[in-house]
Amino acid sequence: MIRNEIKKHLETKGSISSLEALGLYSCYDIRTAIRDLRNGCKTRKPMDIHTEMKVDQNGKKYARYSLGNSRTASAV
Repeated sequence: MIRNEIKKHLETKGSISSLEALGLYSCYDIRTAIRDLRNGCKTRKPMDIHTEMKVDQNGKKYARYSLGNSRTASAV
């Protein structure tokens, strides 16, 4: 499932943007995957995921999701 791929990416790389999720995992709705990972469920612990709004070189705004303080986030 896409959530598992996003989770693995966050654990190994530290952060992800919607454009990266689309290109790497064909994930068109990363916000839902992030929400599900944040909330957890009976079989999965909630993850501490932070959202940072950024602006690219063309002035477009985008969100970069990264793991909270419990893990070190590295740039992708």
